[in-house]
Parts: sequence; C-alpha cells; structure tokens
Amino acid sequence: MSLRRHFVAVAVFVPVILLALTHTTTSRSPDELSDFYKTKCSECHGDKAELKFDEKLPETDMVKAILEGKLVDEPPDMPAFEARGVTEEKAKALVELMKKLKKTAKK
Repeated sequence: MSLRRHFVAVAVFVPVILLALTHTTTSRSPDELSDFYKTKCSECHGDKAELKFDEKLPETDMVKAILEGKLVDEPPDMPAFEARGVTEEKAKALVELMKKLKKTAKK
C-alpha cells in the first residue's frame, strides 16, 4: 500500500473512530439515567422529583449542587456526586430528567 493510501485511510478513519468513542463515552441512555435517579436520588427527591426540588432555580445552581453537594436547613444534606464519577454533562441530564418527572407529576 502506498504512503498516500495510508494517509487517506488514517485521515478518513481516525475521525470516525474518535467520534464513535466520544459518543459512547459521553451519551447517556434514558434507562441509565432513570436507574441512576431511582437508586441515588429518589429516596430524598421522590419518584417524581416532587420533594426538595425547585425547578425554577438556575440550572447552574442545580448542577453545582449535584456535583459539589449542598448543606440544607433540614437534613439530609445533598451529597456531592462529582467525586463519585458524575460529570457536569450527567448532572445537567439529571436536572432535565427531574424537571420532566416533576412536570408529569403535576398532570
């Protein structure tokens, strides 16, 4: 195989492979997110995010609380999940999931 063909093969396939890897490591399936919410969040926030969740707060505040934790007036405090592997992307997805859950509970 000529050098030019090697270059073309690398130029074409490397971006495709990188895109595939990025997609699989950053995307979250709805089931994975729902399972995480059920096991880590619903005990304090309820099955429909009806407890201790104000969907009107700025998203940045909610994401920060998920990642860094938050002390509250009435225990239990919000634990920090960044040290447990939750990324900013996953925290944002959890906020969106909680908003959807709360919206369906109101209906």
